Amino acid sequence: MPKRYILAVCKAHGENPQDFLRNRDLEYLAANDADPLFCAILLRLCDLLDFDDTRAPKVLYGYVACNEKSRAEWDKHQASAGFRYPATPSTDDLPYKAICTNPGVEHAVRDFLDWIDDELGNSIRLQKYCRTSWQKEFPFPRAVLRKEIESDGYMSGDFCMTMEQTQVLKLLTGENLYDNSDVFVRELLQNAIDATLLRGKMEPGFKPEHSHINIWEWSDKEGNIWFRMDDQGTGMTLGMLKRYFLKVGNSYYTSREMERDLRDHGQAEKYNGISRFGIGFLSCFICGDYAEVSTLYFDSNKNRREEAVSETYQTVRYGLRLQVTGLSGYYTLKNQAQQHGTDGVMPMPDSYVAGKGQEYERDGYRVKAGTSIAIRLNPGKLDGLSLCDAVEKYLCGATPMRWKRKEFR
Repeated sequence: MPKRYILAVCKAHGENPQDFLRNRDLEYLAANDADPLFCAILLRLCDLLDFDDTRAPKVLYGYVACNEKSRAEWDKHQASAGFRYPATPSTDDLPYKAICTNPGVEHAVRDFLDWIDDELGNSIRLQKYCRTSWQKEFPFPRAVLRKEIESDGYMSGDFCMTMEQTQVLKLLTGENLYDNSDVFVRELLQNAIDATLLRGKMEPGFKPEHSHINIWEWSDKEGNIWFRMDDQGTGMTLGMLKRYFLKVGNSYYTSREMERDLRDHGQAEKYNGISRFGIGFLSCFICGDYAEVSTLYFDSNKNRREEAVSETYQTVRYGLRLQVTGLSGYYTLKNQAQQHGTDGVMPMPDSYVAGKGQEYERDGYRVKAGTSIAIRLNPGKLDGLSLCDAVEKYLCGATPMRWKRKEFR
């Protein structure tokens, strides 16, 4: 195997698995019948699975005792009795055993096993891009089996403060925390503006001042009141939607991930969003009982890295559709990359269908980057709220004027 491919395998040992598919030096070598990608996967995994007391001989302890981090690593390995490997490769959970005399050590052991679980998942996702003759349907374990982690001298378990999710969500979206029921308008506007301005920093040629945030209010045939907002911002990947959009209090605009994304697009300067710690999408259920979200991320490279998909139009530029049936209801996610069919277009007024509907959506998914959110509002919770006034209040910070139209942009 050429030297640079061997170096690429070694270098991959410390790189992000999501970047492997972009590395030309990990592609299959026909003349050598060698698959560097498969070698890189196995090297990373084998290093992590070398986790038992033989890796850290006791004679070394005298040299690391004064180093807190090294001592913690030594204690963790000394507690580990290691894995029991099956006679033949299997997808069954991999049995593991440890005897811990300190809860801190047990916590460190379990964190390390979480890392191994993540790496097993990465291996399974990347394996399908290896040469068939090399992978030979090689089965990786799905996870680590932890039934034989023993606690010596203390009780182990989930002894921690927990929260009753439904009651906490009601508290966050109730009148006790927010005086104004129109706070969801502010939260959605902030997210839309942040996403639009951030895309302007990341994508050359995109001019935020030339883009639109379209806002609609209408009543359907059943008498339901709807509120919808469309932006042309960054949009979201599946990972971003799960990591931030659906996590209360976890903002993308204050995350290290956003800093990495800015650097990936050649931006060293930080972006200070207008969004602050709040309840974000959850605020929609102060007045709403149903919501739909349609989003498409602007950067196909990040889509490909997160999903480890091949470079085709259908799988790189994929849209997502999310349906949420209330605080205690169920969530339904449709992924265009998985060829999931939708139930039709997003809820919209008739004039939208006749106008911009086809510009934004096709087969139920967005065709342009950005995010659309539609909320079905409960008239009993609106308490005479004027959505037009609320939009102008948060945009202009002044006494709102009366708008005559029920559809506005």
